[in-house]
Amino acid sequence: MKKVLLTYILLMATVIAAFAQASSQSEKPIIREGNDYYRNKEYNQAANAYQRAYNMEMSSYEAAFNLGNALCRQEKYADAVAKFEKLAKTQTDPNKLAECYYNLANAQVGLCEQAIKNNKIDEAMKNGKAALESYKNSLRNNPNDKQCKYNYLYVKQLLEQLKEIQQQQPVVQAQQAETNVVVPLEEKPATHTQVVDNTDNVKVTQERVSLISGNGLKNFSVVVGSFSLEANAMGLQQQLKNAGYNAQVVKNEERNMFRVVATTFDTKEEAAASRNDLQSKYAGAWLLYNAR
Repeated sequence: MKKVLLTYILLMATVIAAFAQASSQSEKPIIREGNDYYRNKEYNQAANAYQRAYNMEMSSYEAAFNLGNALCRQEKYADAVAKFEKLAKTQTDPNKLAECYYNLANAQVGLCEQAIKNNKIDEAMKNGKAALESYKNSLRNNPNDKQCKYNYLYVKQLLEQLKEIQQQQPVVQAQQAETNVVVPLEEKPATHTQVVDNTDNVKVTQERVSLISGNGLKNFSVVVGSFSLEANAMGLQQQLKNAGYNAQVVKNEERNMFRVVATTFDTKEEAAASRNDLQSKYAGAWLLYNAR
C-alpha cells in the first residue's frame, strides 16, 4: 500500500490458529486441511475445506474467519464482505472484533479497487468509505494496531483522490457537450490558449508544463488526469505503467496542477487517435500542447 490508487499492500489478519485451535474435534481436521491448502496458495481448495468445516459447526469462528480470508485471496470480495460482516455481529471479544473489522475493511478496499478498474468512481467511493469505517471499528477494538492505522490513512488519501476525479467528471462531460472548445478541468488563465491549428476540428490545449516524472513530452500529449497532489498523480502514473503505457507526470506551475500524460506523439493525428482510445476508460482525456 505504498502507492495510491491501485497499488497497495493490505495484510490480511493471519489465518486463524497460527493456524488456530478449532472449536470442536469434528471440524478441527478439516480446518487443518484448509490451512494446508492456504499455506500452498491453493485458495479455492482452502475455501472449500473451510466451508465444509463451517457447515459442520456453524458457530466456529475459525472456519468462518478463514473462509473469509480464502475468499479475499480469490478476489471474491463481495462474498468476503458478507462473511466478515456476519461474523463480526456474533463476536464480543475485542481481539476477534478487531480482526473481523480489519479484514472486512481489506475486502471493501478490494471492491473499491475493482470499481476503479471499471471506472465506476461512485461505487469506488462507496466502498472506500465503508472500508474507512471498518478500519475505525478495528482500531476501536485494538487501538495499537499500526498496520490498521497505516491502511486507514491510505484509504483516507485514496478517497481524496477519488473525490477529485468525481468532481472532474461533470465538468468534463459539460465541456464535451460544447462544440467549439475542449479545455482542462479548471478555468483558463490568460496564458492558457488554444493551439491555432484546429482545421481538423481536434481541439488542443496549450500549457507551459515542466517534467516531474518520465522520459519527456513530444509535441502533442494525451492527459488523462489532473491533480493538486503530486502523490495522487504518481499513483495514476503507476496505474498506467502497470497497464503498459509509458506514462509521465508534468506540472503546470502557474496553476499548481499535476497533469498525468498517458501517451505523447510528434503529430496531432497520432495523439487524437490515442485520446479516442483512452476515452473509453478516461472520459475526460484531452490533448495538451506544451508551450515550451
